Amino acid sequence: MIVISGSRARLCQYLVAFCANLSGLNYCFAIGWISSTVVLLTSDNTPMSAGPLSTAQVSLFGSMLYLGAIAGSLIFGSLADCIGRKWSLYIGTLMHIAAYILIALSENFVTLVIARVLNGIGVGCSFVVIPVFVSEISEKEIRGILGGIFNGVLHCGTLLTRIICAYVGFHITPYIFIACNSVFLCVFLIMHETPQYLLLKGRERAAEEALRFFRAVPEGKEMPQKCKEEFEELKNSPTLKNQTESLSWDDFKPKSSWKALIVCTVLYAGKFLSGIQVIVAYLGVIFTRMNFTMNPELAALIATLLGVPSAFVLFSVVESWGRKVVMIVSALLTAAFLVPLALFARYNAIWHVHDYWALAVIGVVLFVSTPGVVSMPLQLSAEILPPKLRSCIASAMMMMAWLGMFTIVHFFLIWIEDIGLDILMWFFIGWCIFEALFVLKFLPETKGKTYDEISKDF
Repeated sequence: MIVISGSRARLCQYLVAFCANLSGLNYCFAIGWISSTVVLLTSDNTPMSAGPLSTAQVSLFGSMLYLGAIAGSLIFGSLADCIGRKWSLYIGTLMHIAAYILIALSENFVTLVIARVLNGIGVGCSFVVIPVFVSEISEKEIRGILGGIFNGVLHCGTLLTRIICAYVGFHITPYIFIACNSVFLCVFLIMHETPQYLLLKGRERAAEEALRFFRAVPEGKEMPQKCKEEFEELKNSPTLKNQTESLSWDDFKPKSSWKALIVCTVLYAGKFLSGIQVIVAYLGVIFTRMNFTMNPELAALIATLLGVPSAFVLFSVVESWGRKVVMIVSALLTAAFLVPLALFARYNAIWHVHDYWALAVIGVVLFVSTPGVVSMPLQLSAEILPPKLRSCIASAMMMMAWLGMFTIVHFFLIWIEDIGLDILMWFFIGWCIFEALFVLKFLPETKGKTYDEISKDF
C-alpha cells in the first residue's frame, strides 16, 4: 500500500479551495467598480452618450446588483443540485464575463443596468455554491480553515479592485476582470465534482475518483486506509442514503433539520442587521454625519486595509477556538466597538474628535466583525444543514440576506434623516448582542465533526 502524506493531501485541498474561491472575486469587482466610477458617471466627463447619470439612476444602478443576487441565489440553489457544484460555478462565471463585456462596450444606462443584473446573478451563484463546494471537498479537520479562504479572497479582492479602478480607465477595467475570470475557467476545468454530490446522484465510482483527486492519491495507486475509511463513512452516512427522491416537507421534520434552519436564519440576518454592510457602503456619509472631514475615498481605502488582516486571523483561530467561540467573540466585540460610533454620531459636533480616531474605530469594527458575524454564516450553513437541504436552504438564506442588504442600503439615508444615525447604531449594537446570546444557547460546535455528529448535538 502506498501511504499518501497528510501534507500532500491537504495541500491539494488548499489549492482546490483557493481556485474555487477565485470566482468570489467578482463580488469585489462589482462592489469596488461602482464605488470608484459613480463620480465619473455623474460628471460632465461621463462615458455615457446620453450624458451624466442622475442620482435616481445611480441609486437604481447600484441596487440592481442585490436584486440580481436574489435571482442568482434562487437559480443556483436549484441548479447546484441538478448539474452539480462545479458546473454551476462555471455558469455563474460566464454570467460575469457577459456583464463585463456589456460594461466595456456600453454607452447608455440600460446596458449598464443589464450588466449589473448579470453581475448580481453571478454573485448569487458564488455565495451559494462556493461554501457548499469547499465544505464537501474538505477533510473535517481543516474544513474551517478552507472555509475561511472565501473571506480572505473577498478582502484582498476588494483592495485589489480599488487599486485597479483608481489607475485604469472605465472601458479598460472590465477587460482585466474578464482576464481574471478566464484564468478561473481554465484552472477550474481540471477539478472534479464533489464526492458528496456524486454520491447523492448514485455515482459511486465517480465519487471515489473525486475523493482520490481531492486527497492527492495518484492514479493507479491504492487509496490509503484513511481515505478508504472516509469514503466508507460518506457512503454509509444516514444523510446520504435514499437521497434520490425529490425534496419534500418530510425532509424538514427531523429536529436537527428545523433547528439548523432557525440557526441559519438568525446568522444570515446578522449579515445586514449588524450594520456592517451599510457602514462599508456609506462610509463617506457616516463620516460627514459625525462631523469628520476626511476624504471618503481615502477613508474607504484605509478601512479596507485595516480589514484585510482579519481574513488571516480567521485562519488561525477558527480551528483552534472553534466556530461557536469565534461567532460569540466577534458579535460581542462588534457591539462593543459600535458604541463609540454611536456616541460620535450623537456628540462629535461638541467633542471634535480627530478623524483618525473614528477611522481606527471603524477599522476595528471591520476587523472583529469579519471573522464571525460577516463570514461565518456561509461556512456554518454548509456544515449544519443536511446534505439534501444544503443547496436549497443556502439559496433561500442568501436571498433573504441580499433582500435585507438591498433594503437597508437603499433606505439608510432616509432613516438617518428620520430617526438619526446614532439610533440606528444602537439598533445594530442590540442585534449583535442578541446574536451572541443566541449562538451561545443554540449553536452546537462543528469543529472537527461530520454532519451526522453535528446533527446529534441539536
